[in-house]
Amino acid sequence: MLTIETIAEISKKGILHLRIPQNIEPGKHKVVVVIDERASAHKKISTLLPVHDVGPWPENLSLRRVDMYEDDE
Repeated sequence: MLTIETIAEISKKGILHLRIPQNIEPGKHKVVVVIDERASAHKKISTLLPVHDVGPWPENLSLRRVDMYEDDE
């Protein structure tokens, strides 16, 4: 199962316009649509920069300064 979270446009005629990643095989697929009514109240989301999900951070990742730099500050 693949989960895609995106913003879609619904026309005044009730037609849902949605872009699907190109790696999805053509054909029939079971699709579940969830309408978050709170999202329609927000301003239009800008997609000027691409967004890539690279997965979860490593469990042992430390972002503490002392771990990132070799100085004594």
